[in-house]
Amino acid sequence: LHILVWTKDAVSCMKFYMEIQKKLTDALKRLLGLSHFNLWEGCPMVAHVPDVDTVKNRIAYIYANPSEADLESNIELYPGLSSWQQFEQSQLELEAKFTCTAPWIRPKVLVELPSPALSKNQDKFFSEKFTKDSKKSHDLVIEPNAWMKSFRVTDPAEITAPVEVAAINLSIKADLRLREQKSTERRALTNKQVLGAQRLISEPIMKAHKPKERSRKIFVICVHEDLRISCIKEHEQFCQVRRERYEEWKAGDFSSPWPPGAFRPPMPPLANAIEFIQDSFF
Repeated sequence: LHILVWTKDAVSCMKFYMEIQKKLTDALKRLLGLSHFNLWEGCPMVAHVPDVDTVKNRIAYIYANPSEADLESNIELYPGLSSWQQFEQSQLELEAKFTCTAPWIRPKVLVELPSPALSKNQDKFFSEKFTKDSKKSHDLVIEPNAWMKSFRVTDPAEITAPVEVAAINLSIKADLRLREQKSTERRALTNKQVLGAQRLISEPIMKAHKPKERSRKIFVICVHEDLRISCIKEHEQFCQVRRERYEEWKAGDFSSPWPPGAFRPPMPPLANAIEFIQDSFF
């Protein structure tokens, strides 16, 4: 799962991601008829993306992932979930917004499937059943160009806005096509084929596979070396302040504020042990 996120509340973002993991795990347990299931391997890599060029690079990387993973030759043919269609339709508008209504399919609505691999008719039957049995729905809102505002790329009131937005998206598409072309050439040299959309759709849930070797987790992604070094130094200073505050809090000194952006450790219960013993029945 690849997500590019701009969040105003780090704690809410963390809880949201944890909820995604829990709900997907619960859903697969119901669909596969399992009482215990370990779906996620390790912790996610969360990296800071500090500049426009790196964001463009990451967007192209995400859309090129199906081709680089030999799933399909390009993002248009990939049958999985992505925001590519909305991206394609918002090349000029900074305020482009797409809304679709999605059913809220809760785990209790799901039933065990007859097989991890379903036929087209079975897939349609269970999809319609789960949707019909779901009483609530939510609006999913996608704004492909909203990230540009966080970098003050353009002002929507300016005449030049469509030109700047178009130039950025054109650069992303050019990078994407170059990545897909390189993947195509690599497969031609190694005589390898993509799995293809139809095979991807018919693959069984949780098909046995061998994960790639774990790569080193990084906390900043930046194509500009000077800016990357600056971000690393800033992060190191942040970690130092966090460690100092943690040691102070462990010693009972809560006068120093916790550094913004760091998750607070759980506070000890506010109770006086001596008074509790004196007032107890023991």
